[in-house]
Amino acid sequence: MVRADQLGRRFCGRRCLTLIAAVCCTLPVVGVANGPPAAPGAKTPPASAPAVKFGDGWRTAVALLPHAWPKDDFPSGECRAWVEQGWLIAERRTDQNELEWKIVLAKVAGKEPPRIEAPAPGRLRLSYRDGRYFIRDEFGEFRCVRQPKPADVAWPAITLPGRTNPGGAAGHKIDVFHEKGWYFMAAGPKRGAVDCLVRLNHQDLITNGTLAGVSIGPAVQRGHSGELTLMDDGDLLVGERLEEWAARRALARREIRAKLRGSPAPELAGTWLNTGGERLTWNDLKGNAVLLVFCRSSSAINGVPAFNQHLPPLKQLYEKYYPKGLVILGVYAHTVKEAERFIEEHHIEFPVLSDASDTADRFGIEEQPSFFLIDRQGKVVWGNLATLPATAEIEKLLGE
Repeated sequence: MVRADQLGRRFCGRRCLTLIAAVCCTLPVVGVANGPPAAPGAKTPPASAPAVKFGDGWRTAVALLPHAWPKDDFPSGECRAWVEQGWLIAERRTDQNELEWKIVLAKVAGKEPPRIEAPAPGRLRLSYRDGRYFIRDEFGEFRCVRQPKPADVAWPAITLPGRTNPGGAAGHKIDVFHEKGWYFMAAGPKRGAVDCLVRLNHQDLITNGTLAGVSIGPAVQRGHSGELTLMDDGDLLVGERLEEWAARRALARREIRAKLRGSPAPELAGTWLNTGGERLTWNDLKGNAVLLVFCRSSSAINGVPAFNQHLPPLKQLYEKYYPKGLVILGVYAHTVKEAERFIEEHHIEFPVLSDASDTADRFGIEEQPSFFLIDRQGKVVWGNLATLPATAEIEKLLGE
């Protein structure tokens, strides 16, 4: 056992920036194949398959690149596009064939099919008619320009899943509804004529207490679920939505966090700094109370790192309670070089772990900063909060 007063003032620390970004691939995947959409994971048809001219009956499907979380490939599904009644329609589906969005994009003109690219995990781009109409679905940011649908033009309206009514209150052209644990937004040129359907948010991940709703303006209409909103003015559709992979990750991390309290703290993995080359484990720290700090320097408010506001009170806690048995550990998910720069810039005096996201994943970190208190036996007693614990919590842990 290493006592807090034996660890030495040489220790420096700071919270961790969790690497929740997915591993990227730089080679684009471009969809130009013909034939029926393949099921996720299906093999690409041979190049000798008979081509279908661009027009009614034309179809293509492009597999989206998998995410890597936490360590294994995380399937992302595919983008499908086809021509129906002379209109180009596109949709995104998960690896389990669940619909994420569907758009009646534009009237077919010319012989050039749309260009579909998946250049990296979390990034999907569809462009048609030299970019005049497009869909961008990248890391939850959704952008789409679709062709307006005049009243005297026929087009294949979208049927809402699980709905018998056409959607939208009287006079409304927009609707938000619930289906299989998700909130969807549907919009179109008039009530009951839907030309775009987008999955917004998962019911279990809404944090602000607002489940869903719509707001109608003279030109722009909004559909929202929780903190996510899509705005539509008839051709431009823009806003944010929760992607399937992000929802699964968030739900998995929530389950991890629910099991942490009262359990032994997960393993600390990474490169230790300001410890004189010593690698710390929970076994080494038994007998001490521990304040574990995760931070992310890229999170900023008005250009100032959000974690900076916590540094002065954190240093005060260190000065006051270090001699009484409180060890502060920072977990910082950047490179070792960046972690060393952070320590030097802020004159940190407690240990810092440069983490490659392993430790953050084990603690189910989703928001940063996050703080945890570990008791003298190495069990998690308080944590995953965005604010420092009260001194009463720390003194209770120290037996004062």
